Amino acid sequence: MKQALSFLALLFVLSPAASHAQVATPAGTISGVVLEPDGQPAQGAKVVLVAGDMMTAPVLTDANGHFSIAAWSSGEALVYAHEQGKSARYRADAPPASSVTLQLVEPGTIKGTLRLPEGLTAADFMGYIGPAKIPALLPGIWWGPRATFSGNEFTIENVPAGDIQVHVASQSLAMAGHAQVRVEPKVVATIIVDMQAARSSVAGSVLNASTRQTIAGYQAFLLLADSSPEAWYMPGQRFAFVTLTAGDRVVLITAPGYRSKRVSAHLVEGETTDLGQVLLEPTSREQATMPARNVSGVVLEPDGQPAQGAKVVVVANDMMTEPVLTDVNGHFSIAASPSGEALVYAHEEGKTARLSAATPPDAAVTLQLVEPGTIKGTLRIPEGATAGDFMGYIGPAKVAALLPGIWWGPKATFSGTEFTIENVPAGDIQVHVASRSLAMAGHAQVRVEPKGVSRIAVDVQRAESAVEGRVFDAVARQEIPRFQAFLLLADGSPEAWYPTGPTFAFTQRTPGDRIVLIAAPGYKSQRIPAHLDEGQRTDVGQVLLEPASVP
Repeated sequence: MKQALSFLALLFVLSPAASHAQVATPAGTISGVVLEPDGQPAQGAKVVLVAGDMMTAPVLTDANGHFSIAAWSSGEALVYAHEQGKSARYRADAPPASSVTLQLVEPGTIKGTLRLPEGLTAADFMGYIGPAKIPALLPGIWWGPRATFSGNEFTIENVPAGDIQVHVASQSLAMAGHAQVRVEPKVVATIIVDMQAARSSVAGSVLNASTRQTIAGYQAFLLLADSSPEAWYMPGQRFAFVTLTAGDRVVLITAPGYRSKRVSAHLVEGETTDLGQVLLEPTSREQATMPARNVSGVVLEPDGQPAQGAKVVVVANDMMTEPVLTDVNGHFSIAASPSGEALVYAHEEGKTARLSAATPPDAAVTLQLVEPGTIKGTLRIPEGATAGDFMGYIGPAKVAALLPGIWWGPKATFSGTEFTIENVPAGDIQVHVASRSLAMAGHAQVRVEPKGVSRIAVDVQRAESAVEGRVFDAVARQEIPRFQAFLLLADGSPEAWYPTGPTFAFTQRTPGDRIVLIAAPGYKSQRIPAHLDEGQRTDVGQVLLEPASVP
């Protein structure tokens, strides 16, 4: 069994030396176009803006490669686009007056050698890449490709072009190392990583400086003495970076709605440096004192009549509230988080409605249900392969969440390699199919319109890998019996869902990089990177969830 290293851990403490970094204030929008390396429009590329140690939520380019994203008021910022390893960036000291063009460049490859003390070997090396400097929690880099090892040699493919930091660690040897390399498009870059003893760690917790309450959804970066990032942690009540070499570090904490903070830390060989409580200053007076609020409104049937008995949920920060039912007049009232992006979602017998908002609305909202649609699909399987045990199901095209009526929605009916899924909620839907007898699986995305029939082809591939683990309360160290586990693809789209506990196991998976997202009522959610090797089971071990109510 392959043990996945949990080697991005966290935590900081407030010190007099800690400094504030001003978060850039959005002002208007930047629009532009993203092009493929051959000059054609890049549809579906993700575009983000990085400024003041913070990154916006990604937006997708349309069929013509166009995008529009929140701009910043002043100071240096980076507009970054990526798509399947290809990337492009636009850096400016001030928001541009006109639209911008970003042309993607192809990724490259890194081949490396570990330098170890004579006679030392290990089978549990883990390698990953990060940006060579901050700003940048750049998608495709921090959660990008992992290294494959053959003895002391390793390869990392599909690496975004640019200055890249390579990090390697072994838990069994308690050693780690890092080195920087320039990656050119479609070129192989070579690198040597010197491995050193790594028995130190640094930890802490993050609180609102005004209310002294725990901040959910922060990002923690561990920076080397030259300010290049060494590791990244997201999010949790506490953070802990482990398997580290001794020496000076800087812990950078960022969170939406707060000023970022850098805290100096000196790591001593074999010891844990506890930074205590890191206090973040809210960027506005509202953020400092804003209480939780309710969202109220009405749900209507497609014909405009009140929808009695519809289920309404709010999804935010990877968590979903318990559903409430609309009354005889279609009215509802449900708890909402005080700030941040959230989704209000209503469903009834396949009919659905959703409302996305950056903050809870001040007035009552109206959600009008739309009729479901149908998916008709064809499986593309290797010639000569047949199976009578194909299973098909649907999931959301992205994690805004565990949306009722989607993850536990209708299943597919098969006739040979043709299948039909009826009563599908309208929207962007991910279709997943699998055959246990063939040990094959596949997935594809489709847009479902109300009362429409969407057609899709699913390429089925060999699927003999698995990932598993257990979920515990981080304070009591007891198993959590009720949680939701999601398996996300490398692009962040959900592949599978596991509805209960205290253990989870995703089987019949194709090899490659995944993220396991764990969410449970009353706990802060957790995301764990996992690399699945062909025909092997990856054990991510114990996943510790922090109680949301712990001060």
